[in-house]
Amino acid sequence: MIAGHKALLRSPRNCPQTSSRWIQAQARLEIFRWLTYYNARRRHSALSYLSPMEFEQHHRRTAKLSLAA
Repeated sequence: MIAGHKALLRSPRNCPQTSSRWIQAQARLEIFRWLTYYNARRRHSALSYLSPMEFEQHHRRTAKLSLAA
């Protein structure tokens, strides 16, 4: 949920002024969710079909191993 927008996430069907704010807050939330998935969790072919988070974890593990050797 977007911080500070708890009141806007209630369904305001009877109030046209609040309705556009509610729609805007919902749109921002959906965009944030999609960007989080796309940038952090989606598998990328350039990263050997790992998600960026998995790739970074793998890279850190191998870097620690090479430093220890």
